Amino acid sequence: MHTHYVGRSSSLAVVRTAMALKEEYTQSAAPEHYSAPCLSPSEGQLPLRALGHWEETMSMIPSESPHPPEAFPDPALVAELVDAYFTHLNVYFPLLHRPTFEAGIRDGLHFRHEGFGSTALLVCAIGARFSDDVRVLPSETKSWHWAGWVWFQRVSSVRKLVHLTSPSVYDLQICILITWYMAVSPIPHTSFAIVGHGMRVAQDMGAHRRTTYGPRLTVEEELKKRAFWLLVCIERGMCDRLGRPYSLNDEDFDVDLPVECDDEYWTNDDPDLAFKQPPGIPSTMSMFFAVLRLGKIFINAYRTWSRIPTERFLADPDNALRLVSELDSELNGFLDSIPEHLKWDTQHSNPVFCNQSALLYASYYMVQITVHRSFVTLPRRPSLLPFPSLAICTNAARSCLRVLERQFGQVSSPPLFLHWQQMSLFMCSVLLLLNVWHAKLAGVAINIPKELEDVQKAMRILQSLESRWSTAARFWDILNDIVESMNRSLALSESASKDQHLRSQSPRAKHHGDSSFEASPFPTPQPRPSTSATGSAEKAFPTPTLTPSTSHQSGLAPTLPLRSHELGRLPVWSDESVGSPTTEYPHTNKWPRFGFTMASSRPKMPSTSPTDAGEEPSQRTADPELESLFTELIPDGVCGHPFGLMS
Repeated sequence: MHTHYVGRSSSLAVVRTAMALKEEYTQSAAPEHYSAPCLSPSEGQLPLRALGHWEETMSMIPSESPHPPEAFPDPALVAELVDAYFTHLNVYFPLLHRPTFEAGIRDGLHFRHEGFGSTALLVCAIGARFSDDVRVLPSETKSWHWAGWVWFQRVSSVRKLVHLTSPSVYDLQICILITWYMAVSPIPHTSFAIVGHGMRVAQDMGAHRRTTYGPRLTVEEELKKRAFWLLVCIERGMCDRLGRPYSLNDEDFDVDLPVECDDEYWTNDDPDLAFKQPPGIPSTMSMFFAVLRLGKIFINAYRTWSRIPTERFLADPDNALRLVSELDSELNGFLDSIPEHLKWDTQHSNPVFCNQSALLYASYYMVQITVHRSFVTLPRRPSLLPFPSLAICTNAARSCLRVLERQFGQVSSPPLFLHWQQMSLFMCSVLLLLNVWHAKLAGVAINIPKELEDVQKAMRILQSLESRWSTAARFWDILNDIVESMNRSLALSESASKDQHLRSQSPRAKHHGDSSFEASPFPTPQPRPSTSATGSAEKAFPTPTLTPSTSHQSGLAPTLPLRSHELGRLPVWSDESVGSPTTEYPHTNKWPRFGFTMASSRPKMPSTSPTDAGEEPSQRTADPELESLFTELIPDGVCGHPFGLMS
């Protein structure tokens, strides 16, 4: 029998109170002439009138028909796609228990049970993303962006959001698998609603409450825990990217974490050894646990910066400093808690652990950027806080890209590995491009091609991904548009600088003018590479050739700056020296802040006219086209205060 969860604060709790009072009353001492009513109809109690009502209701609800055999790929292809799913996805984000799933396939459960059958079809659809077999493509197109679409469409035509029957763990798994498939499809916008629906189904099942689980570990309950925690992670990541509220706060659930044990050790002839990882054998689940710990730090930062009004930070910078210091301390604690087999500077003989380490450290840098990005101010605006948020965010972005670029050079199938880090590649590239544009506004002489080396590498990775993942092509297009706009703007600045040089030969103009920027220093962008019928793409963005020295094909991973004080000491631009006064700016307001002049449609900060203040052309209002492009990348409401990158 399936039940639905009713929380303690429910108004229906009064029914429990009434039942408890009745129990207390019937068991208390009663007068001799009083006879308590019998609980059994056979003993003379009035019949339970509702019983017939519920029996009739259940008989009216149609059972979900299983998928016909022809809806599935042939058995050999099913085995290939299932292996691809568990090899490329489940080992990093453990949703399913492989022995149980494969046993169900061998037993033909997918032919008899709709829930398991839909799960199997979605596993095949996701596995198709990693397959080179043309049978995974729909007949209407040869684009690999639609790999597995036939099996996904079969599930979407059967599955409805309105559940007439009680939910099961399959319903949770199906929501997650649909979200994963759609998130990198040509129509990714639907995934947010699906994961939100999954959160509601989980609450209906009581998957978020410890009291709904039994005292002993079981396969079904562990799968339910895995599904719930993955829903939490996925939803919160989406909310960060979209700036939307999430469903459950930490205080709204108390379910235990899944067991940190690899799939093959879940069952054992000795019950005392079930669900126990053998000593000395590192677990592939360790990364997932580390991600959950990192996610808790992220959500603390997200809730702090998104819920506290900016005016409170402006009025009490000491409190803001305290909050950031606490988050930095939590990040330091996280670094200390990373298992030895996942540390970045460890020699990894297992490619799974090597990939997990790269994903974990890239995620760490993104959380570090989230912690500090709210305190990176607009150009020529004094910082209210005594720590180098600009340097931390910029160098965290560089380090994140270098982690992913190194791993890109190591894995055998690069387009298949880094697809879950597309957003990291994109956001870090945007940060570095904005940093270059900030130098332009501040009149700082920098070596632009050198500054863009990491951006070039990120675009090369995105370009390699776009034959399989349509979202990578969109990210590449945006970055390419930014580079094109910056080239045009810098060309105009060069021309304006020469005109200014003819009008004025002042030493200040000679020293600070835009002549420090070469004409069109960016790599000349090309139109987005066209995709052939098979999805292959020609490279259009010039990028450096990877060599063992740049891709670190062998040996230990290069040492990374990890902690905030390490990142803060590094130069913001490559030509600066480490520890120079321009890099360390805790006690000066002369440090150029990260940001840009907003488009005219945005509220303007009161400032002195550049012409009246004698500022140089490089410090005047930026190119409107480029301003508009950058402005679209920054959420509304962040332009009227110094915290220019709050999201």
